[in-house]
Amino acid sequence: MRRRTRIGLAAIAVGALALSACANTTEGSPTAGSDTGDDSGPYRVGVLVPTTGALSAVGEAMRDGITVQADIINEQGGVNGREIELIFKDDQSTPEIGVTAMNEFVRDDVDAVLGGYASAVTLAVQPIAARANMLYFVAGSQTSQMFGDADPNALRINTNSEVAGYSAARYIADSGAETVGILWENSAYGQDALAQFESELESIGGVEIVESAQFETGDTDFRTAVGNVKAADPDVAITFASQALTGQVVLMQQLTAAELDSQLMAGFGTVFPETIELAGESAEGWISADIYYPSNEPFTSYEANVALSEGYSELRGGEAPNRWAAVTAQSLILWAQTVEEIDTTEAAAVADAIKGGSFENTILGDVTVTEQGQMTATVQIYRIEDGQPVPVQPIEIPEGVWQVGAAD
Repeated sequence: MRRRTRIGLAAIAVGALALSACANTTEGSPTAGSDTGDDSGPYRVGVLVPTTGALSAVGEAMRDGITVQADIINEQGGVNGREIELIFKDDQSTPEIGVTAMNEFVRDDVDAVLGGYASAVTLAVQPIAARANMLYFVAGSQTSQMFGDADPNALRINTNSEVAGYSAARYIADSGAETVGILWENSAYGQDALAQFESELESIGGVEIVESAQFETGDTDFRTAVGNVKAADPDVAITFASQALTGQVVLMQQLTAAELDSQLMAGFGTVFPETIELAGESAEGWISADIYYPSNEPFTSYEANVALSEGYSELRGGEAPNRWAAVTAQSLILWAQTVEEIDTTEAAAVADAIKGGSFENTILGDVTVTEQGQMTATVQIYRIEDGQPVPVQPIEIPEGVWQVGAAD
């Protein structure tokens, strides 16, 4: 894997950006969405996230995270001396609405589109961006299908479903558990998470799934599913819920109230600081895997995370950024750094320059991006103790797990 090391924009205090030379980039003639360095106006970056509807709380965090990051970059002099202008569109977590929004971005000839949360929306809009030679840099969606044939320039900051399934299965197997009960959401996210988790458990061996209870997106009464899992008496009960600030909170409350004799575990990245606060005492003892908690080491030592956290707290009245805010801001950092280096926004050139590269001093520390276009990060199991996420153990993710789902 080739490596192109870059210094995170948000970690630079003042002045011009100290960036190393970039190798193995693709040069292309100007096309829609490209930049030749002649325009002194702002870079126009589309942001596609759900700010209304069932997943609006996540979308709002993504919107505010990238807003803060754009302000940080602009205050440092912008990119190639030009500011970043963000143009927001609400996909409402609905593919049809997302398609309309992406077509509008294409019509308006923005320089790139960032965001992406609901997997169904991401898969629906990818072909539109690809046909228009417009970079669609996904921050949120975990589906492995996004690295199929629809978009050769696909990039993602968030972890994939394979990593989510692997980390949960590996921790459960290593803990000595012999049985597991699953409560899973009937959605693109839930189906993908369930499939990867089951596949990984089968590969590891030694852990039996004794109950698999389905629920629907937007449900708030999980008593039947909880009762079925409790009756199966598993060593571990795990939830896969996309709505971290609604469904996951209620699942925590109802599972805790049911007094299962099981270790309670949430799906990867579904326990935010806000989730813990909303669930209250019901969150105590729960475990989950994640790549980011802003108030934990080593993140408190990363200048880029400190800058994001301070700006986000000011914007949201003392609130800390959650992972969705962080990964969306992170996508802007990687895009801006790369455009600064290669002086073009042409989709294939930017994607090629990011793939296989390494980036230093970012919100998530030093990170790498696979040749496929998937950012990698350190995965950690956390346990909620006294209302705070406490690191339990890191999970070593094999390189092949990050790459699963790549097109041949």
